[in-house]
Amino acid sequence: MVRAAAFVVAVILLLAAEGYGVFVHRFGLASNASDASAVLSNEFAGETSLAQTFRMGAAGFNRLIFHPRQPAGPAHGRLIVDLVEIDATGDRPLFQAMLRAEAVAGAERWSVELPERPDSRGRLYRATFSMPDAEPGHGLALMIVQADRYPAGTLHIGGEEQWGDIVFETGAARATVWTNIEHVVGGAGSWKRDLALVAVLLQGVATVILMYAFTFRRD
Repeated sequence: MVRAAAFVVAVILLLAAEGYGVFVHRFGLASNASDASAVLSNEFAGETSLAQTFRMGAAGFNRLIFHPRQPAGPAHGRLIVDLVEIDATGDRPLFQAMLRAEAVAGAERWSVELPERPDSRGRLYRATFSMPDAEPGHGLALMIVQADRYPAGTLHIGGEEQWGDIVFETGAARATVWTNIEHVVGGAGSWKRDLALVAVLLQGVATVILMYAFTFRRD
């Protein structure tokens, strides 16, 4: 009886872990979470900009999230977010967002939606934040973590490399095992997609059978 109960519990935990790992868990997303060392960066306005490099570990990069703050007077003008890809040939511009600084300044976090980058896995990017129309005292700042704990990127303020990194997150269309399977087999609704799902389920069934054999084997 004890063995049977232990087996049932183990099966439930196994299926929950497999389901989470395949369908829910998101991996390879570049991020730098806030902690007790997070402070405001220097203000960027006019000719001063703030830039952060980061490396994506997931395919389908499509979102950049940052944490803006208003360090002094009311923010005015445009907030421009430029995204470039950095490779052996130099910088390749990918996307530019123009935002109203007044709207961004009042947000706890701001998400910039990007055209999906299908081949983003392993690539290095740089996001640059600037407010060319703003006078000093009417720019923005970003939350940064002073500890230089994000090894895949660097922070630059006014063109000078700084210790630490901004607090940021990224999003990607293919950051789970299942979304990668869907991409490989050709998308939702196809017979290949159904076959892939059956394969995932069969893997779980095979694991359960092995667990049963070991749990109730004769000593």
